[in-house]
Amino acid sequence: MKLDPATVLPQLDEFENEARSHGVTHTTFRHLTEVLNLSGLQRDDLRRLLITSRPERYTAPLWRIA
Repeated sequence: MKLDPATVLPQLDEFENEARSHGVTHTTFRHLTEVLNLSGLQRDDLRRLLITSRPERYTAPLWRIA
């Protein structure tokens, strides 16, 4: 199943806002995949989408919650 950036990115923003309110600064792509209700098979696609759309947030191997 192909990722839809118009769906995934707003869901990511919502998750990040909530996580930030709890003091979270970084997360894994595995955790993001789970939180966004994606299959493990979509993890690489999610990783590519996020790194392409927001490269400044990628702090290998983690995703920085801005």
